[in-house]
Amino acid sequence: MKVCQGISVWGYRMRVLKFGGSCLDTPDDYKRLVSIVKRYTDGVDTGQAEQVVVVVSAAKGITDTIGTSLERIVTEGDDSLVNQLVFTVRDRYYALIDGTLEGSYVDEAKLDAEEVLTRMERLLYGILLTEELTPRTKDMALSFGERISAKLAAVALEANGSKGQAVEADKAGLVTDGEFGNASADAEENRGEFKTNITSIIDEGSVPVVTGFFGADEKGHVTTFGRGGSDYSAALIAAILEAESLDIWKDVAGFMSVDPKIISDAKVLETLSYLEAAELAYFGAKVIHPRTVEPVRPYCIPIRIRNAFDPASKGSVIIEDCQLHSNVIKSVAYSTEVAVLKVHGAAVGFKKGVLNKLTGAMMDNGINIKSVITSQTCITFLLEQQDLERSKEAINGINTPVVERLEALSDIALVGIVGEGIVRTEGLAARAFTSVADKGVNVLMISAGASSAAYYFVVSGSDIEKVIEAVHTEFFVVTGADR
Repeated sequence: MKVCQGISVWGYRMRVLKFGGSCLDTPDDYKRLVSIVKRYTDGVDTGQAEQVVVVVSAAKGITDTIGTSLERIVTEGDDSLVNQLVFTVRDRYYALIDGTLEGSYVDEAKLDAEEVLTRMERLLYGILLTEELTPRTKDMALSFGERISAKLAAVALEANGSKGQAVEADKAGLVTDGEFGNASADAEENRGEFKTNITSIIDEGSVPVVTGFFGADEKGHVTTFGRGGSDYSAALIAAILEAESLDIWKDVAGFMSVDPKIISDAKVLETLSYLEAAELAYFGAKVIHPRTVEPVRPYCIPIRIRNAFDPASKGSVIIEDCQLHSNVIKSVAYSTEVAVLKVHGAAVGFKKGVLNKLTGAMMDNGINIKSVITSQTCITFLLEQQDLERSKEAINGINTPVVERLEALSDIALVGIVGEGIVRTEGLAARAFTSVADKGVNVLMISAGASSAAYYFVVSGSDIEKVIEAVHTEFFVVTGADR
């Protein structure tokens, strides 16, 4: 049962605003964050002052830098690598602070940064001395970029006449299920300590600036929500606080009907359903993380995708139900960051327990399987490109005599055709695959029915532009459908 929440809960408009790393790359970006927050608090768009909670990622590239350096620190055991990483993070944030702030606010932000950097340095030396990087210590190390970013954004708000208070999610009581590297959390369970801490800041007249990407398990150990997980944490916070909307500020205009790099007249999708947005994200439209809709959907909280570089534009709105298009298809998305692993054997699809062994081996190695298709003589796995080699190693490492050989396909692309009602509408699949065949493209793998809002298929990576153009022409040009 869905319980739609919003303005009636607070008695005034309250929104959660999320800013990702792509919008936190330069001093101008942090200044832009301040300007956008003031649009809400001054009521520029609605004519009514709104309360906001801000959720921030680390500055662009920082988390990746930390992650890469951690592996080197463990494998090379060189203390200079610790110093180098701390210097790199400090230098990056000091440049942001110097470019964003003036006067005493510069000193305040640098003191805040140094407090976090000291904690990071101590942890890194612990990793160096033990020569061990555990999932627990890795998650803790990866959280430091967000911690400094939140402090900088809070000081920037203060310097521009708004009260801002940095909130480290783990310290504020955001409790997760404890799965390191890919945690989840429940909104209802967090309507205690965490909600109380955030609302007390709001009641004091301040804007909470919360770290995205992580929380903590019941023992207080930091657990991250996975790569791109700050979208998920922002959605979680919106659900916990029963916000009127989750506004995700990006460096793009919103969800598009097709990749504008391939089709120049791609259009912004003004409305999508939760299911459509999740499917598009899954198929490679990197506007939001695929898990973002999970926390807000039970409460019917809209997700609004806004362009930080064009704040007056409408963007895309994701809601529970939206009007179906006349030709059903909303968008065509794709990803080239995938691979196929075929497991061949005379009875691999028939012999009991084989599929369980294969999937178990990959699961034990932390590999996410995107899809599985079986036949008598072949089991086909659709995987992330980065997991291909590890998957082969995992399968080779178990005793499966029925497996005769492995075949890897890496130069491929996953194409998704998305729209509510797609599976229930006759003839759509035939039209899509006929348009692709007419371009002389061979489809390597097809799936339909897994979702009520999507068909997907796999083609050679070299054919992706021809495929996108063919499908786009079939559904958006020939029919003249409203996009």
